[in-house]
Amino acid sequence: QAEDGIRDSSTSRGLGDVYKRQVYVEMLDKVWADIGVGESTTALLDALADSLRLNPSNRKRLEVVTRKRHALLKTFDPSYEPYVEAIWIAMSDESISVEEEAILRSLRLSLGIGEDLNSQIIEAIRSLLAES
Repeated sequence: QAEDGIRDSSTSRGLGDVYKRQVYVEMLDKVWADIGVGESTTALLDALADSLRLNPSNRKRLEVVTRKRHALLKTFDPSYEPYVEAIWIAMSDESISVEEEAILRSLRLSLGIGEDLNSQIIEAIRSLLAES
């Protein structure tokens, strides 16, 4: 599974595929966060997807998951964004390592995220990842 939360149904063809997904997701993040969706941005995303030779179904999944992640970030205080992003990535592969858990615990403490809020964040991420 890719670190962006997408389960690839086809066999991976190597690091190039991961890189292409990351580039596309980074562009989606920029467009949706900074510019917004319009005719010109849609054309830009179409051109990028074509140049990266993204498979249309994988492109659609990347867009769906990225939109969900953006929606998730808007549901919590912006000061918690680093934690929400970090735990999203950690949970994307369906397993949080001991090292990841230590980093997440430290981040929770530094941001003042209590157990109740942490549970809400985890449940929201699980729900979104299950839909993808």
